[in-house]
Amino acid sequence: MVTADPTGMAYGNGKFVCIDNNAPNANIFTSPDAITWTQGVTIANSLTKITFGFGLFVAVGSNGPNGVVCTSTDAVNWSCVTTGAQQLNMVAFGYVYNGIGNDI
Repeated sequence: MVTADPTGMAYGNGKFVCIDNNAPNANIFTSPDAITWTQGVTIANSLTKITFGFGLFVAVGSNGPNGVVCTSTDAVNWSCVTTGAQQLNMVAFGYVYNGIGNDI
């Protein structure tokens, strides 16, 4: 069960994925129906928003003073990279992924 205030949610690959940001970490929860939630991994980054497109979950946030982008195809295995920008506050999917940060 998600116990804190979720900061982002997305649906893709047959599951809902929710970010429960507990800075400096983020807990990832998944659900097949958005009612029953299972806690998955904890990511050592503060994540705030998530989206899904082209088979990929993309979450953004910060790692200290820098922005961070984390990606996953299954919401279980995540890969994160730190950007040169400040914290990223929003992510959206259209034909490309767009991140919006404090510098932009």
